[in-house]
Amino acid sequence: MKTIRVYVVDNRAHTPPDDTLDGLVLSRLAQYYNVVIDPKTPQIVFGDIFGSMIGKYDAIRVSLSRENYAPDFNLYDYAITIVQDFSFKDRVHNLPVIIFQKQERNALLAVENRKEFTEADLAAKTGFCSFVQANPIPSRVEFFNKLSAYKRVDSGGRLMNNVGGPVADKLAFQASRKFAISFLNEINYTAQDRPLTEFASRTMPIFWGNPDIGEIYNTKAFVNVMDYPSFDAAIEAVKEIDQDDARYIEMMNEPVFAPKVNITLENELRRLDDYLINIVENGSRCSQGSGHRRFEKWSYYGRRRQVFLLDFVHRFQPTLDVLFASRPGQAVRKGLIRAYKIVERRQGDYGK
Repeated sequence: MKTIRVYVVDNRAHTPPDDTLDGLVLSRLAQYYNVVIDPKTPQIVFGDIFGSMIGKYDAIRVSLSRENYAPDFNLYDYAITIVQDFSFKDRVHNLPVIIFQKQERNALLAVENRKEFTEADLAAKTGFCSFVQANPIPSRVEFFNKLSAYKRVDSGGRLMNNVGGPVADKLAFQASRKFAISFLNEINYTAQDRPLTEFASRTMPIFWGNPDIGEIYNTKAFVNVMDYPSFDAAIEAVKEIDQDDARYIEMMNEPVFAPKVNITLENELRRLDDYLINIVENGSRCSQGSGHRRFEKWSYYGRRRQVFLLDFVHRFQPTLDVLFASRPGQAVRKGLIRAYKIVERRQGDYGK
């Protein structure tokens, strides 16, 4: 078996566990090579896009990140990224975010192997809805309170807990309820993992947070709050489904993914393996003439705009939630989302 020298920088651990992207990459390489961790003279160095240590190594540099930021090809030679509309010849591998962590990969496998949902499965449900959250985001609290006015919502997380403390097994807790509130911290166009864990536990997600979630998941299989003009309207839809067993069972048996999406764990791991093997066998450093300088201007100015927008959203999230609740605020919200989306994805145009 061929020996390769690798190292991981800009991360919590240089030999990361398998439940991280770094660990997944190393474990996949170990299927084909004798992988040696070498901090001094590595042939390949893996690092996060927000770090700087990787620049010290005269080796093939590979960016690993689950953030929606295109890599800086002034610094990296290859990149594994979740930015799906970003390409740069054979140097970029677009990996679905649901493959990154072990928990998400297990959830995907569970969804692939799920059986038909029956009346007996519905009868086994012991509760109406679950809620397992930690961060007190205003939108979450508001929706929890409004839905609780209809029926009891069991909160098994640190936020709004009403079951005697945080639950040890989130999936089992969700599996015993018909619905599960699944709200992101904020608007996020790349979030894919949250609905998947609910599908894996055989409960129906009530999802909010990603306006493009219908591009990945089949919206006939869950309640997409973002399809409704208000929380009240979304809750009315939940009530109708809750009171119609036949409709609930029909939705639970809908395909999880959107019609044009063909994501399986086996296929995604095979694609990742092929990409990594190509780097080991044919990889090279990018030269100045192979396109690096095309990224230089965006790398500096574009990232400054990204940081500003992200900081603005995080700092003023509660105020924005109140503003966006009004009708004029909805128009402002759509404009900001459009601008944010353009800034997040524009970097991909440089590699095409």
